[in-house]
Amino acid sequence: QADEAGKTLIPASVKEQAAAMSQAVFANPFFKALMQGDHEAEVGMAYDDVALGLRLKGKYDLLVNDSAMVDLKTTSERLDVDHLSKVIVSRHYHVQQALYWRILRHVRPELCEHPTHMGWMFVRSVGAHDTVLVWADEEIVAHAEAELDHLLSRLSRAHTSGDWPGQYPKGVVTASLPRWAKIREPAVPSNLTALPS
Repeated sequence: QADEAGKTLIPASVKEQAAAMSQAVFANPFFKALMQGDHEAEVGMAYDDVALGLRLKGKYDLLVNDSAMVDLKTTSERLDVDHLSKVIVSRHYHVQQALYWRILRHVRPELCEHPTHMGWMFVRSVGAHDTVLVWADEEIVAHAEAELDHLLSRLSRAHTSGDWPGQYPKGVVTASLPRWAKIREPAVPSNLTALPS
């Protein structure tokens, strides 16, 4: 019946976990301060980039005072800044926000003069649901915009040519036996003697 009504049933434990995580986020004093400003949440947007021949779409989680964008992220991992920096870059969270900013500035040109403030509100899905608000420095922002340019350029070329490069090389490759699988002489315990003939 739930499927027919377009609904998805979730266990009560999942609902309770989500409620506890939400309470933890809104209890964070820095996030609470952000929410006191003018803000928009869960806003979808799109525009046609004529130069690239692409339609770009996105939906940001939170935009505060037209100047700071914050995405909510859950994690079961630790919340120290070195680890979170690796998570943000390796999972391309910063590139995702760079895309959102690019679309937003085309949809709302008056924001073009605003600096790019990228933020993430992390909440742990385990334990006491600790939270931390992370802001990107100028180096991460610059890296995100350069990486976005590179990826959109590749996407545009593939879209135009119809040649979609995969992650792995095309053609014929040669497989070699992995180092761990190479045969070694078995070690014979010194207390063993030869079998009788």
